[in-house]
Amino acid sequence: MNSPKTPTTTTTQTFSINDAMADTSEALFCVRDGVPIHRALDQLTALLAAVSDSLEFMAMAEGEAKEPSPLWCLVYNLVTARALVQAVHKGCIESTRAEPA
Repeated sequence: MNSPKTPTTTTTQTFSINDAMADTSEALFCVRDGVPIHRALDQLTALLAAVSDSLEFMAMAEGEAKEPSPLWCLVYNLVTARALVQAVHKGCIESTRAEPA
């Protein structure tokens, strides 16, 4: 039985800020086909970090009022998502090194 091959590059994925758009031909943005997975995961980690940092700043500012901000839930979820992405990234790197040439 053959084991599935680890993907090494991205596939094309169109998107827009409004994901509810039914017609993807009108989507404004696109992830390019052929980007190495490790580069895509680097970018994903950076995006998650930027969002997490922004939310943490907002949560701290809002929390100064009276009670802790519910934004902290989002911060924790993003930190967890970033850790998961990093773990997948490291797993991909290690599996690539372990594969016979």
